[in-house]
Amino acid sequence: MKTAFVLGGGGLLGAHEVGMLRALSEAGVRPDLVVGTSVGAINGALVAADPQVPVVRGFIPNAGRPVTVYLPGHKPLGLQAPRTLAVRLAERGTSFAVADPGGRQILVAVQGAKGTIVVRTFVSNAELSKGVARSWLVLAALALILLAVGVVVANLLVGSVTRPISELARVSHRLAPGGLGARADPAGPAGCPELPESAPPPPGRT
Repeated sequence: MKTAFVLGGGGLLGAHEVGMLRALSEAGVRPDLVVGTSVGAINGALVAADPQVPVVRGFIPNAGRPVTVYLPGHKPLGLQAPRTLAVRLAERGTSFAVADPGGRQILVAVQGAKGTIVVRTFVSNAELSKGVARSWLVLAALALILLAVGVVVANLLVGSVTRPISELARVSHRLAPGGLGARADPAGPAGCPELPESAPPPPGRT
């Protein structure tokens, strides 16, 4: 049976949780899982930062990938791997990734009450690039769709402006040889102001 600590939020409740966690620790109750929200997440992080060896051993098989945990004063747990220079650097409190042949080595430093715990795992290049090509194809297809929509919208906007101008040019050509019955429909985009039917002549003209 697994033991889980579920810690809620709220400042006053967080203070109560400290006493509860201390009592559980003194009674030898160790969690297999810690879940918390708000101040409960802070208390849970403090509890998880000082794990016991049996608890860590129980977590490792469920990690889903090869994991090595370096606890202060203990041999590495999980996948046996030496304490390399990268691990020793992570033990100073720095989390980082190191390029390895075929992938990357991820080292995460966790500050605990008894020192720094280092969690190490390896991510292959295949995992790092998984889904990247499909994502690029989706983005390219989306870009083409947006481009097509933009062209259609631009064509409609341009047509709403040029159509009345073309109609006015057609009427002017009919008026030139004396076709006084030619008329133009005063139409245009909604954003264009409409001139009054009897506009005053420009200054200096009659």
